[in-house]
Amino acid sequence: THCKEDCFAELVHMLEIFAFRYKNVCGAHAGPASASYYAECKRLRALPMGTSVDFTILRKSLADLISKRASNAIFKNAINDQLMYDAGNPSRANIRHLLTMIEDYRPWIKKGASGPPTPSMLSITDFAQVSLEHIYPQGSIPPDPSLEAHLNKLGNLSYWAPKENNAAGNTSFIAKLSAYRS
Repeated sequence: THCKEDCFAELVHMLEIFAFRYKNVCGAHAGPASASYYAECKRLRALPMGTSVDFTILRKSLADLISKRASNAIFKNAINDQLMYDAGNPSRANIRHLLTMIEDYRPWIKKGASGPPTPSMLSITDFAQVSLEHIYPQGSIPPDPSLEAHLNKLGNLSYWAPKENNAAGNTSFIAKLSAYRS
């Protein structure tokens, strides 16, 4: 009731990025994050009607939690350890989310990544329709020993629409190259 749509969208965006890093990738406990969120809710409810909303306090609180429990070092290691494609790891949804988020921010990155990160708002991704694709194929014939160690790692994954992924199958990277560029 205290903020306009763009302000609310800012909040949702901030919480999405925080939750993905803090909980989904780094596995930090939700308790401290919940405490920050509920404290902010209480603060906002106490504001007099018509007061403009600012999320500076929540942003600082969440940044402190990231610093303590999901620092860059922890995040980097967690991405290497947690975001693997292999059958025993249930993180495919997180891999899809990360790859599509990187795509959303590609225009901002291409412009030099200066200022606050700004996602492109030109498309909406239906995660149910995103299919993960191995750049170096899972069933490569013949196998390339220099690439086998990277098979299920994030750097060897891309996302495609299911039809294109099925059509590409286990063809080589060179054969898929034109599709990757489109």
